[in-house]
Amino acid sequence: MYSCITECDHRIFTCAMHYILISLLCRVDVPASYAIHVCYFIQYTSIFHRFCFLLLGGNAVLLYASMYHDVTVIVNISGRFALEEGIEGRLGKNFLQRIKKDGYIDVRNKKGKFEYRVTEESLRDRLSTDTLLSSRSISKGCRVLTVHGSEDETVPARDALMFAAHIPNHDLHIVVGANHRYTGHEQELTSLALDFIKPRPRKSSSLRPKL
Repeated sequence: MYSCITECDHRIFTCAMHYILISLLCRVDVPASYAIHVCYFIQYTSIFHRFCFLLLGGNAVLLYASMYHDVTVIVNISGRFALEEGIEGRLGKNFLQRIKKDGYIDVRNKKGKFEYRVTEESLRDRLSTDTLLSSRSISKGCRVLTVHGSEDETVPARDALMFAAHIPNHDLHIVVGANHRYTGHEQELTSLALDFIKPRPRKSSSLRPKL
């Protein structure tokens, strides 16, 4: 995978990741579907083929990796393991009744600005997703890093422990004191992600002469 990556490519990619992380973490409104767009962008560029980056929203990349084993690196930032939790906080009370009545729910931020639409079908997909099974189905050849803030007010840190317990090839880093947006911990988060995705030299099998 990494044999075709040049030093220049890595610098360009590093700058891109810095920009994406800073944009997301400095309170910029980003749609939840952005994680998928980042995944597709990176997967189909010549810089890092078959590389996925999960950024603050959804478990689409992890779910993809459990179904198609062509992903070799994933950085999971504050991902939610228990998908059935946290829905009411986003969609509001009585969301099941409302979505059955209207067929969708529009999610808005605190300023009342439209962010995204949740359809009844997409909600059913979320509630029926087996995160435990999908985590265990990720290939051992796929390296996964989960980063989570110890003071995350949106997704509890115990979700990160669940990913660590069930993904075969997994590294876990809990950022002490960090909230969901990593306020004051942006540099630490950026460094963790970039260090994890750096090209790693292939292990060469040394041939020992027979005695």
